[in-house]
Amino acid sequence: MYESLTGPLAALSDDVVLYPGHNYGPTPTSPLGTQRKTNRYLRIRSRDDWRRLMGR
Repeated sequence: MYESLTGPLAALSDDVVLYPGHNYGPTPTSPLGTQRKTNRYLRIRSRDDWRRLMGR
C-alpha cells in the first residue's frame, strides 16, 4: 500500500477525481488534492512514518 500511495498515485495531479470503492462521506468522489490535504495516509513522507502509522 505504501508503494502504491507514494509511487503511481503520487505522480497524479491534484485535480484527478477519485472514485473509492467505499463511501464514508456525503459524496462518492473526491479530488486527489483534497485527499492529499485530509487523508493521513497520503501525507506520509517516509517508510518509517508509514510503519509507525500502521503500528509496526
